[in-house]
Amino acid sequence: MSRARSLVLAGRSPLALRMAHVLAEQCGTAIGAPLLLAVSGGADSRALLLLAAALWKREDALDQLAVVSIDHGLRPVSASEGRSVEDFAISLGVSRVALRRVSVLRRGNLEAAARTARWTAIGEVMREFDIATVATAHHADDLFESFFFQLARKRGIDALRALPPIAPLPVKSAGERTLIRPLRSMRKRELVALLTRAGLQWDEDETNHSNEQFRAQMRRFLALAGDALDPCIDGLAALAQECAQLEHAGVRPPKSSSRASLRKLDPSSRRTAITALLKDAGCIAPQQRVLASLMRAIADEEVRPREFRFRGARVLLKRTSLRAEAIA
Repeated sequence: MSRARSLVLAGRSPLALRMAHVLAEQCGTAIGAPLLLAVSGGADSRALLLLAAALWKREDALDQLAVVSIDHGLRPVSASEGRSVEDFAISLGVSRVALRRVSVLRRGNLEAAARTARWTAIGEVMREFDIATVATAHHADDLFESFFFQLARKRGIDALRALPPIAPLPVKSAGERTLIRPLRSMRKRELVALLTRAGLQWDEDETNHSNEQFRAQMRRFLALAGDALDPCIDGLAALAQECAQLEHAGVRPPKSSSRASLRKLDPSSRRTAITALLKDAGCIAPQQRVLASLMRAIADEEVRPREFRFRGARVLLKRTSLRAEAIA
């Protein structure tokens, strides 16, 4: 199939409509506005490029799209994958393409080092192209994986903050730079099906199938589950979006802690921990009298639920837990 027909097919697909909705309602990005796409050789990011090109072409604004592809130098084929991305982008009418090779320290946490190097390079390309927004191809399966990854790290309710639709760039950069995820509501198999219908190829990163990686194990679990988990993934995406909307509106989700773990701390550490919970909930300077009363209540044996009100937050103390939440 020709690239022109691929664009027509993508533009008429339900995925294009869904992406347009997410861009407008969740990402705050207008179709046709300047946008940088972070693209690798994989199916997810190639689908992102195809859908974005179809939508921007409809607005006669392909000149407002740009592509960046990062070569970490960690795999022998990564350089050729970057050139393949460039060829694909140009064939779709996207002429601004930046290929960047980054150096990654091969000691310590290799994944974290690669991530920092990648985002530093992306920030530099954004400045070079004078584009304030970059899109990645994170999708609903990635959200599912990230949620359980954060749960495994005992992040609790903060796991719902994984992969928000819009966020600041993960590294410091000059000026305001924004990261968006317009494919966040889509399943990976939907993206693969789109590329297959369009007769397009993509590259597979063999490290994604490593049995040693938690995320790879989650991907295998999702593949084996097929569509049986669709309601769970859809529900998680909706819940995460609700959490993101509350954060955007300035409403913070409750912060919880175990009462037993707080009681084990010395008084100074306990005060520090409670103050941090209150700060996260929206109370910057808690009244010392109320804080002292809360400290005593945590330490005693009383089991009846109690409420402590601060400026901007309240604490609900129960038999086994303490929860701080924002109030008007």
